[in-house]
Amino acid sequence: MFLNLKDMTLASFARPAEAAEDLFARNMDRKTALGFLALGVCLSTISNYITIPGYLSGTSELEIAISPIVFAVIIFIATLASAWGTYVSGRMFKGTGTLDQMIVLVAWIQWIQFVMQLAISVFMILMPPFAAILQFVLFFYSIWIFLNMLNQSHRLSSLFTAFGASFLGSLIGGVVVAIPIFFLLSAFGVSPV
Repeated sequence: MFLNLKDMTLASFARPAEAAEDLFARNMDRKTALGFLALGVCLSTISNYITIPGYLSGTSELEIAISPIVFAVIIFIATLASAWGTYVSGRMFKGTGTLDQMIVLVAWIQWIQFVMQLAISVFMILMPPFAAILQFVLFFYSIWIFLNMLNQSHRLSSLFTAFGASFLGSLIGGVVVAIPIFFLLSAFGVSPV
């Protein structure tokens, strides 16, 4: 079940459907997939907090109302709900993907987004105006990667169908996760106002 991270990452950018097929062929068990998801969330959280200008030195103009740990827990719950919502919606569109595949898929997308964030961070240092353009392009490119991988996992009829399943899955996941996140934030003293 060894995963060549470099080759798989490059394949995800060049041939996302084939990369997804290879990823799903590894048949990760749920425990491994959840660990993989937790790692991706932690890496994304670290990169988000580090790349905020002035955050590490305490001079940031952007206020983050919650700690990185609470933020990571919220992202983990939201991502897991998104995986479940995408699984349910894919089934509504006559897809054949499993919940475990959806967990692996969203975990892998977390990794891809982390890699993209690193690239954007380098360009923010070297060529700030280009970084904004790159961020815009990579946002849409990441959607294209996700839709291809989702289409591969559910064996849907087209990327348009995958888009519909993704949109509906996000809505389902959003509703499922909104209530627990509200209670979690309330427990840590963060008010919605």
